[in-house]
Amino acid sequence: MVAALLAAAGARRATASQTGVPALTGSERRICALAAQGHSNSFRKQGVRRRTELAGGLAAEPAVPER
Repeated sequence: MVAALLAAAGARRATASQTGVPALTGSERRICALAAQGHSNSFRKQGVRRRTELAGGLAAEPAVPER
């Protein structure tokens, strides 16, 4: 009864949260798996200290085909 009244008033059900493992893309899952195995981030190797610097550095370099 309450659901019908809410629907009549224009209310909508909340959508499922896009968080947690189900919300991860394939790439994000691979990164999480590497981190879980003890791998570190690539900041030091790239010579950067912040994510924004890493993004800028990646954008400036040509893409390398995956092996």
